[in-house]
Amino acid sequence: MNHISDGFNHTQNIFQPFEAEFAFCWQLEVPKYVSDLDIYVWQRYRKPPKSQRAYVLRPALADQRLQRLIIRLDSTEQLAKYEKQRCLILAWDLSTRTSRQGSVLDELCLSILAVFHLIIGDTSKFLEGLNEQLDYLVWTFSAVSSCDYFVLMTLIVFRRSK
Repeated sequence: MNHISDGFNHTQNIFQPFEAEFAFCWQLEVPKYVSDLDIYVWQRYRKPPKSQRAYVLRPALADQRLQRLIIRLDSTEQLAKYEKQRCLILAWDLSTRTSRQGSVLDELCLSILAVFHLIIGDTSKFLEGLNEQLDYLVWTFSAVSSCDYFVLMTLIVFRRSK
């Protein structure tokens, strides 16, 4: 990493107080096909797809007992799903734990697992929606192709009969 020589001691850089930073990006909304004209006029395919993001930051603290994570999500809906999932994981963890005392590392892992569960759930919904959209397109265009084929054959038979 390049630093501009500004006279500061960069081994303890106050502008980078995080020991670890992770960024996650995933798709949630499936683009819907409306019509060829809609695609031609608005050209939505030229824009990158809207994605959801999560940032997991671990502050650099001297005392290991005070280690925490900062988790930032894009929307309040994502935050609500994360909180719900974290509570479910915590309830499961407490029911399976032999001792009631958890370590700091347990808490950090549970938080990261809740983020991963959120990503997996949203990605699964995205893939299911994508599959439904592809099925819709296949059935729509195969029906149009069949109709066009039928009209073409009717015109051919009609012209031959003249």
